[in-house]
Amino acid sequence: MRGFLAALGCYLSVLALGCMGEAGTTGMNPGSTSGICPSTMQAHFSSINQNLFAKSCGTGGTSCHSAAGAADSGGLDLATDPYHALVGKNAANLAGSVNGLVRVKPGDPNGSFLVIKLRTMTSADPSYGSGMPFTAPGSVCGTAVDAIVQWIAQGAQND
Repeated sequence: MRGFLAALGCYLSVLALGCMGEAGTTGMNPGSTSGICPSTMQAHFSSINQNLFAKSCGTGGTSCHSAAGAADSGGLDLATDPYHALVGKNAANLAGSVNGLVRVKPGDPNGSFLVIKLRTMTSADPSYGSGMPFTAPGSVCGTAVDAIVQWIAQGAQND
């Protein structure tokens, strides 16, 4: 029941956003500017945190990646100390078969679970579980994912 409530909280937080990016349209094409697409996001942790994690990852209240919601989302709390929760930390792959994943592997964006989850376009990938965000996999636009990839490739500094 707790997992259902956490998923419902994630769903409601995405509904509150309306999956609207700053481009003003909805959608789930990661190569477009629709969906969740913060136009001011840069390849720096502070920008990624401020423009994406804090706005689109259910960090408030008891949703998804809040302190309270983390218990039902692989232990990932992006509200308290997001940098240290991500970089170099082992990932819990709750609904997928792949083990030994790292949330953010500095210098290796393609080996970072964060990038894998953002690029996963389905809610039921057998290897990695649901793409993110949970209720709209693939709705983070390509330019935002590219900024995260660039940040990780450059060493995932706390900048």
